[in-house]
Amino acid sequence: MRKVSETKAFDLSIAVLRKAQGKGNPDDFVTGTPEWQKAQLGVMQDTMRIIGLLRSEMNETGR
Repeated sequence: MRKVSETKAFDLSIAVLRKAQGKGNPDDFVTGTPEWQKAQLGVMQDTMRIIGLLRSEMNETGR
């Protein structure tokens, strides 16, 4: 159950950050529209960027 909670928290964090940056989230658009697809791609790119930052930080700290 903890993994599910962590995953939901991670997803929510990305959504909140995107909203604060003025970027759309997939839930803001009708599923399947070009705007929704663009938001989906943006979320994936942001997720990969955050994972990359976390990996770099873990490598630097030796974790």
